[in-house]
Amino acid sequence: MVGFSVSCWKLATVELQIFHRKDASCEVQRFQSILAPLKLQPYLYTKRVILSPTERSHSHPILTIHESHIDQSLLPAVFIHEQMHWRLASDQEHAASILSAIKKTFLSSGKLDAVHVAVCRLEVRALQAILGEAATKDVLSNAARNRKEYELAFSNGELVDSCLLGLTPSNERDK
Repeated sequence: MVGFSVSCWKLATVELQIFHRKDASCEVQRFQSILAPLKLQPYLYTKRVILSPTERSHSHPILTIHESHIDQSLLPAVFIHEQMHWRLASDQEHAASILSAIKKTFLSSGKLDAVHVAVCRLEVRALQAILGEAATKDVLSNAARNRKEYELAFSNGELVDSCLLGLTPSNERDK
């Protein structure tokens, strides 16, 4: 990537590659200081991250975080949200069935995005494990995008979970 530097950062036992502008050392330090105290390891599916001043946050082909999201109240949710896109994509064997079940169960009730129903529910479950239930509701109540999907993830969580066909947000085996 032209004009970008790469920093390697060990988060628990996982090494992340952070691509960033050469003059973005403050953003990299803020990114690391916000995420370092959180128990994120079970929710990491891609280890390459771009910190961008221009691109909006997105998951593929490389997880990208807009620099405006490097904020104590936003970054954990945005980072986990994009990781959960990778989680859903990592289960190609079941992804089509999961999306089909979500469409069959929920999409007659308005304009919902089946991928984001799944991703938002996985994100809610991961954030509840990381931040606790109250903090998760507080953080996601201010979400600018996917409002209906987040509402569904909270209000009909068990029904959405049944559509996920056993897919969990964690990469660790349930004990």
